[in-house]
Amino acid sequence: MDDTKGKNAEELLESLNGLLEKMPSLIKRAEDLQISRRELEKEKANSGHIQHPDALIGKTVSIEQNSSGADFYSSPMPADSVQEDADSNQDPLTRHAPKAIPQNHLRRVVFLYSEDCSGLLESFLKDADSVSLASKENPFFITRAIVRKTAGKDAPAIARNDVPSDVSGLVYLGQLSEDNEQAIYGICRKENMAFLHLEESSYSRNAILDFLIELIAIEKV
Repeated sequence: MDDTKGKNAEELLESLNGLLEKMPSLIKRAEDLQISRRELEKEKANSGHIQHPDALIGKTVSIEQNSSGADFYSSPMPADSVQEDADSNQDPLTRHAPKAIPQNHLRRVVFLYSEDCSGLLESFLKDADSVSLASKENPFFITRAIVRKTAGKDAPAIARNDVPSDVSGLVYLGQLSEDNEQAIYGICRKENMAFLHLEESSYSRNAILDFLIELIAIEKV
């Protein structure tokens, strides 16, 4: 037992030391996101409103279909996904990283969403892109590793069995039972992934910004 505790303590210390070595650049990029947060809040105050996700429901999205019939979009590996991004208005589900973004500024994320949250998914992706690409010095991009429509009860099994090892985060949009949310959180924590669960009632750009800041500290190859 003592040997196990000692090993765990050593592994934790190594992880902390590795993070501390990256801290200057992480702090700078986190500060950029905080600046973006203030700008977005100022924009919200000036406009008096933000477009509600429901306004996007009904738009056509390009989604493939797997052998079991579940809708999904699965992106290629990061090295293949860095393409020219001349049109920022392209389909948010299949958008690729701008060519200028370096490989270590990409974060692969799995997006799961319930059937009634396709509009919420589009809102999330557009808001996340607008923030992560806002910094001229340190832009980064969320690569869509998997985008799949699924019921909340099936989400833990997908998180456990279908998520590639190089994924840095998982987002579920829609209703989740407390047990399923805790199950996914535990899986993500074990696999060193950021996790975010949002419903229409809890959707906010602040929540997205917090998730992006967490993603910055998770770098997988």
